[in-house]
Amino acid sequence: MSNLVQFRQAAAQAMVKYEEIWNIRFNEAGERREMTSEEFKSIFEMLPGYKMNDTIFYSVRHIITGWTPESLAAPTDNIVELVDYLKNNRIMATVWFATMRAAADKIGNIYNVNVRNGNIIFSQDETPMTSGNELLENVNFYHMLKQLSNIEITRDNLIRGISTYNDWLSSYTRQLQNSTTPETKSVGIEKVFEEAPKPESELILAQLDKAIKLLPSNGLTARTWGFEIEVPDAKGVTPRSGSGIEKGEDGSLRSYESNDECECGCSDCTYHVCDCDNCDSYNEDVNHCGDSDCETADMAEFRTVGGIQRVHHNGMYKLCKDLNDESAEMNDTAGTHIHVYAQDLTTHQVGQVMAIYKYIEGIVTPVAGRYNVNYAGKVRTDHVAAALKRNNPKLNNLKQTAVNVMHLLGGRGTIEFRQMDCNLNANKITFWAWLVRGLVETAKRGASLKDFKKVQDLNDVIDVLGKFEFFIQNENPGDVIPGTKSDTNLVKVQTHNRID
Repeated sequence: MSNLVQFRQAAAQAMVKYEEIWNIRFNEAGERREMTSEEFKSIFEMLPGYKMNDTIFYSVRHIITGWTPESLAAPTDNIVELVDYLKNNRIMATVWFATMRAAADKIGNIYNVNVRNGNIIFSQDETPMTSGNELLENVNFYHMLKQLSNIEITRDNLIRGISTYNDWLSSYTRQLQNSTTPETKSVGIEKVFEEAPKPESELILAQLDKAIKLLPSNGLTARTWGFEIEVPDAKGVTPRSGSGIEKGEDGSLRSYESNDECECGCSDCTYHVCDCDNCDSYNEDVNHCGDSDCETADMAEFRTVGGIQRVHHNGMYKLCKDLNDESAEMNDTAGTHIHVYAQDLTTHQVGQVMAIYKYIEGIVTPVAGRYNVNYAGKVRTDHVAAALKRNNPKLNNLKQTAVNVMHLLGGRGTIEFRQMDCNLNANKITFWAWLVRGLVETAKRGASLKDFKKVQDLNDVIDVLGKFEFFIQNENPGDVIPGTKSDTNLVKVQTHNRID
């Protein structure tokens, strides 16, 4: 049973409790009295996540937090916990914010009740009210419970829930970054990263437009690469025959547009979020409220078959055109991943790729279109430091980071760059692939973090790559393109140690 179903059922039970108390609101003299805070508490504590919190602003404040942790009830109490929760529970938090927005839309302006920061907050003191206000208050509290027991989430609620989530994550991440104590001093590579460039997005995007025009239409790459383009609803588009692309599935995607016609009566079907035992089956289990009858989206992951040896992938351009022609859905649950062959790099060289990427995060983020999201978190300093150690360097096996090295520990032999957002701009994807391919190839050719210490914008990064003979119009691939079937015996395969 989902949390939202539990919430509805609890609200219905609270209505029964409310009616019981309402009917005994007369004292021994037969005079009608106001419901007390304790009586309200006995009603609303039946709702999941109920919390009563004394504050300087209210004599008594009651907060309904649903299934979210206590940090969301009082977000300033523990910013570290809040930011960590938001990063690891994006969908759940988004649906909660959408639910509270739906409650606000349904209930309207209720006396002494509002929705603040995604929580229903209401206060009640012991001061008697006039009969008119008393009637207004009690009738509306009952109305609120009734609406909560029948709450439905619209697409607009969800969009606003996404906006609230993004605002919260951005705001509290900034607070966390600005809350370092004076006695905490950064040393070594951490201090280097703090001094990383932070150019204006408009400048980077202008430089990106110019760089894209320089990409060759048929140039060879210095090493093979591949892509994974996630699409929440591909609208039936399939790769063209002979394109070198296959269409797969990805259960982590969510469509916000295609399930409005679901007739099962369960709001969970729209968002495919639940904490029941069937979630591992991505809601396809017939016993789950979001079974296949409720799923109308064509959620897809388009991925290349084999390594690409050309800068410009014709099949990808055709695919993006077809998806754009059909108005395929793009949203924040999906991303674009680029794999670059890197099995021939030493672990230290892989560490240089990670270090350089982290140092230029402020430059590449406008190109990628997103930063530090749930499935593509920022590169961690401790992971970089572990890989850069000259003495027994090791790689952390963690998939959900912008630079994912787990494929070097077995499998494809690639570094996966996961930061790029969900987009169908073939030119942008092509340049992004060129850029991250350059970071890997130049690290193999000897580039290190120190070579990038003076970069301030995208043009500077391109210039540094050029110092290692890696240019936009000519990557200088040499005689061997690592990663192809024909040359596997010609490249030295490194055994990368891992950190479990």
